Amino acid sequence: MKIGQNSFVNLEYQLRIDNDTIYPPDGDPEEISICMGRGGMPLGLEKALLDMEEDEIKVVNLTPQQAFGEINDQLIYEVRRDEFDPSVELRPGLIFEATNEQGQPSKFYIRELRPETVVIDFNHPLAGKELEVVINIREVREATKEDIAQLYGPGAAEKWQIPN
Repeated sequence: MKIGQNSFVNLEYQLRIDNDTIYPPDGDPEEISICMGRGGMPLGLEKALLDMEEDEIKVVNLTPQQAFGEINDQLIYEVRRDEFDPSVELRPGLIFEATNEQGQPSKFYIRELRPETVVIDFNHPLAGKELEVVINIREVREATKEDIAQLYGPGAAEKWQIPN
């Protein structure tokens, strides 16, 4: 079966970031499951998955625009260190979750530590990066309501009008 717009896909992937860093760092591919067309991954990568089949391997090169976008400087803030729990050991790359004005969860990461302040970034950690993604398709099938509920929460299948 070929990957289509409503497919459930289980895949392994490995990233090379800006022709340098490899993720996962141990070199072993990471496995994830997605339902196509639901925003589970960057649009450029979803487009590259279309028409792939089980056991197919593909290398995809993505520009920042095709992956996680360019860095938006308006999403970078400098805050006082005392706004963080003193029991947390702060370090660059550490990810936190906050609640935005609409009450929705929003993740940010520590970009830089300064003597009295912390630079935090609400951009995706891979924003502004060129990516080489090695994809190995493990399973392809029609997405079910159960798949959607497990990956995106109860009620998502009805919202997206997924048949049984």
